[in-house]
Amino acid sequence: MSDSPSILIIRRDNIGDLVCTTPLMMTLRKHFPQAHITALVNSYTADVLTHHPALNEVVYYTKAKHAGSIFDVMRAYWQRLRLMLVLRKRRFDFAILAAPGFQPRLLRLARTVGAREIVGYVQTDTPPPLAQQISKALPWPTPLPNDSTQTEQTSYLLNAIGIHEQPGPACIAFNPQAVSALLQQHPTLKVVGDTPPPKRIGIHISARKPSQRWSEQSFAELIQLLAQTASPNHPPQFIVLWAPGDENNAQHPGDDQKAARLIAATRALNLGAEIVPIATTRLEELIAAISLCDDFICADGGAMHIAAGLGKPIVCLFGQSSATHWRPWGVPYRLLQKETLQVSDISAAEVAEAYRQQRTELREQEHCEAE
Repeated sequence: MSDSPSILIIRRDNIGDLVCTTPLMMTLRKHFPQAHITALVNSYTADVLTHHPALNEVVYYTKAKHAGSIFDVMRAYWQRLRLMLVLRKRRFDFAILAAPGFQPRLLRLARTVGAREIVGYVQTDTPPPLAQQISKALPWPTPLPNDSTQTEQTSYLLNAIGIHEQPGPACIAFNPQAVSALLQQHPTLKVVGDTPPPKRIGIHISARKPSQRWSEQSFAELIQLLAQTASPNHPPQFIVLWAPGDENNAQHPGDDQKAARLIAATRALNLGAEIVPIATTRLEELIAAISLCDDFICADGGAMHIAAGLGKPIVCLFGQSSATHWRPWGVPYRLLQKETLQVSDISAAEVAEAYRQQRTELREQEHCEAE
């Protein structure tokens, strides 16, 4: 391989999957500082990679299921074809099918783009004609331990091109303009003078899967417990985040009503701590808002992985998802999961205690590093 190869990283999945791929990107940049590295993703997740330090460019297409009307679907397919033709002219040296297991859809994209070499996993049941198209193949499953994460399984692909090392932490960047916009909308988040800013605790109340959802009563109780245990002279700020929309919308339910009930309940308690409500209408806004938090509490999902990519300590609640496979990568975290696999069975007291333990441990580490 030359010192300056052109590399296409293909990942078409959800937000968390893409964040878990960023260590692979960072490792590639470390080993090939002169490479031209492009990421091909879907439009829904593209903002995860805005300003990413390992990438030269991000290109994306719209999935049909995200397009809307039939006219929009047809336009999405046409735009995807045009993008593939543009990329094909680039003649990438390598296309990396950046996901665990054999990925026929990613392979089809790599073949359409016409990459000279394709890196990916091949399974024992992969049809030979398809397996032979992956010129730098690794067998799936890998020899990694059974408790390996999505991040480790994805980054292991780099063994196929001679890179043998553990992945570093996840890494994403926020848009400074989006942060400035949030600070203008919520002036109390600005740091004024030499006064130490309050601890900003981010709390994300939305979850796509029913098993990952926690009630507003539980969130209100958690905020009350955390406010009561904080110093009265230095109360925290709670940045409450949610996906906007009507909870009765069958196709795209949101948490506007849930957030309103939560905010009303917490303000009625007169906690002495400020509640900053932020409905994040765009992924860029969610990333910017999480970047302003010191700690983050949430259910397993895209927001959790964004927080990890921004280096935030996390307390996470898991329902019917694999804690082994999807746990936060590269940051301090406390993970709570019940045998019932229902987040609703986790108590606010348990979450508050997990947060307290993690905050105590982090303070001890900071004290040791300062000595």
